[in-house]
Amino acid sequence: MKKITPWHYWASLLLISCTQLHAAIFTVTRTNISGPGSFPVVLNQANATPGDHVIEFAIPGTILLTTSLPPITNNITINGRGTNETIISGGDSVSLLAFASSTTCFVSRVTLTRAFRSGDGGAIWNDGYLFLSDCSVLAN
Repeated sequence: MKKITPWHYWASLLLISCTQLHAAIFTVTRTNISGPGSFPVVLNQANATPGDHVIEFAIPGTILLTTSLPPITNNITINGRGTNETIISGGDSVSLLAFASSTTCFVSRVTLTRAFRSGDGGAIWNDGYLFLSDCSVLAN
């Protein structure tokens, strides 16, 4: 039987600590609400993939939702292109972003507008930890 020396132990820990797990990056490539590259589809892909993820918007424009998005169940960072370029609208009829418990999420450079939900949380319903940066939340 091979003896494990302290050197082997520390070398193994160093190797493990140097190996980083990278978050998956999901990219929104269209303003449609269905089909590959749409925000609802990308959000479902990020929810279905274990781990922490980033959602980026490759295109400017308004995404007009006709149904509420599913709750975000993983730690996610959503990076818009700017509050005048990435606009998510509920069309005065649906809620926008919901964050499940035990999630830590960051949303930046996005406008959330015209959301509706009877009860609490039109644009945002949060049961986790949420950080907004350079966002506009208007007419909800």
